[in-house]
Amino acid sequence: MRVELDMDQVKKALSKEEMIIFNVLLGKVDDYKESLIIKQGDKIRRKGDGRLFTYAGKADAGFNRGYVEEMCVPVYLPDFEKE
Repeated sequence: MRVELDMDQVKKALSKEEMIIFNVLLGKVDDYKESLIIKQGDKIRRKGDGRLFTYAGKADAGFNRGYVEEMCVPVYLPDFEKE
């Protein structure tokens, strides 16, 4: 779900305390989004069998493809989850 908010309307609708809580929640969402980004050296687990791999970088072999140190061929990244 994607929602865009007009911050002027939000400020008018919320009290000072509610605005503080709203900003904390926005920060948590940003932190969560950042935690989903895979960086070189991160451990990723294959969903199919639970085996752990080390992410090595993006592959030029197409969309959502990357390399892991333990394999010589590109892998399909949606088949993995960040550990």
